[in-house]
Amino acid sequence: VLNKYMPHPARFRLAWSVTHGSNPFYAWEPVPPGEEFVALGFIGSKEDKQPDVTCMRCVPRDWCKPSGYLAKVWDDSGSGGRQGSIWVFNTLNLIGFVSGSDPPRQKGYDLKSTRFFLKEYSDTNSKNVAPAGGYVNPKG
Repeated sequence: VLNKYMPHPARFRLAWSVTHGSNPFYAWEPVPPGEEFVALGFIGSKEDKQPDVTCMRCVPRDWCKPSGYLAKVWDDSGSGGRQGSIWVFNTLNLIGFVSGSDPPRQKGYDLKSTRFFLKEYSDTNSKNVAPAGGYVNPKG
């Protein structure tokens, strides 16, 4: 049930990195497995290889609403390195990374509620249980 309603991302995309000095940092943006899902945050690592997709999960888009919150927490203007910035982009205080200092093009999401009941998002009497958005996992 967890894999059906909260799948792992399909992969990660490198959003930004800083590699000068002895502490490299790589910011990875998760790519949801389909349009029916969203990722609520990014993953940071010290390695230039994609994180294992099992390190996080995505949530159904139907469980979310667009966030109106956006705040820049840091940018490296003037450091001489590859320009980047860190943004809090939802009321869950999850962060995202952007190459450059402009606001992220992609908007963040907030959860619609603090509690969810599976029966509100699916027909639990059906053998073919799917979120309200109609997602059916092709792998079963």
